[in-house]
Amino acid sequence: NSFHGKVLRLDVTSGQQDFTDKESGTAKLYGIPGTNPFINSTIARPELYALGIRNMWGCSQDTVNKKGGTGRIFCAETGTNKFDEINLIEAGANYGWNVRQGTACQMTNVAECRPLENERYPIYEFPHNKSHALVGGYVYRGRLFSYLYGIYTFADAVTGKTYLLEEKDQGTWDRRDWLQCHVDKCPSDARETPLKHILAFGQDLKKRHSAIRECNGLPE
Repeated sequence: NSFHGKVLRLDVTSGQQDFTDKESGTAKLYGIPGTNPFINSTIARPELYALGIRNMWGCSQDTVNKKGGTGRIFCAETGTNKFDEINLIEAGANYGWNVRQGTACQMTNVAECRPLENERYPIYEFPHNKSHALVGGYVYRGRLFSYLYGIYTFADAVTGKTYLLEEKDQGTWDRRDWLQCHVDKCPSDARETPLKHILAFGQDLKKRHSAIRECNGLPE
């Protein structure tokens, strides 16, 4: 019944549920969508949408879904000492924490890493020896850069290195570096000094992407 390590799905436009915040003591009014996967469960809160989450850093919903239906939800997940992940969030799915980190067993006793009910593996896992902490971005749907259309972007929070993740046939994903050239070495308006300490990505109404980084302790 805990909210910890879960994805919640709420209707904030209606006040069907009275929930009191234990820290502030204030009432939070929200509704619970009737299509939530645990709406009729006797052992789980009806607010829950997915579980097995450790520490997500950046989620976004694709504004287009070529597979039909509503836009898919992409989330970056920060692991501990083995892998970071990029996940597609689905109703009722279990993303493995704290049994798995990526697809690797997290338990001291490997025999405890049995298959989980409704388990989902990440669409991409990133070894910690190649990154510090992944920050999730967006699937690009803008018009300015046609070569990026339909490709998911994300970054390493510490180094600022940015990556592209492209869906191939049969649900496989191909990751490649988004190469950057320093403005001093590549004289072009399209070249910028690579950002470091990225905190988050943003997207405006024209589907243009932006990044927020930390500079001298302040976001910019």
